[in-house]
Amino acid sequence: MKKRDTNTSPASRASTSPRSLPIHEWPDADRRAWEDACRPGTRLQPGGTACYLAAVSRHDFANRYRAVLGFLQRSGRLPQNLDAAAQVTLPNVEDYIAELTARVRSVTVYNCVYKLRRAAELLASDVLLQWVVDLDAVLDVVIREGKPIVRTRAAGLDQVGS
Repeated sequence: MKKRDTNTSPASRASTSPRSLPIHEWPDADRRAWEDACRPGTRLQPGGTACYLAAVSRHDFANRYRAVLGFLQRSGRLPQNLDAAAQVTLPNVEDYIAELTARVRSVTVYNCVYKLRRAAELLASDVLLQWVVDLDAVLDVVIREGKPIVRTRAAGLDQVGS
């Protein structure tokens, strides 16, 4: 019979799981852009790009972005002086996917990339991240075929399955 781990304190769970970056620790441009995106509209002034979303959706997108920023901070790639969502680059996302695939299944990877893309769109609505949209589409195919993700490259996922 397998022995169950009885050490389930929040401190022990936090030390074994990757740390997401709290919003107050985000780079200034990202934090300000997120606050602006979530700004509610008034009668004469439109709200931010995320004001139409339910609070749970905004929270979900922010959590995914927090996780990516935490990954970038752990890997020493989180500059504080870039524009909002400027950290969402192909090399950063590929490395994040590599970290994710070691811990989660392909469906979760797909959801993480989709939510990261949506968060980046909400933060910097004037920037089209076409490569993220393309990567999202490739991951969708991976999910439908039920194959694990093996490795990524610049044009998207080049090997799926085992």
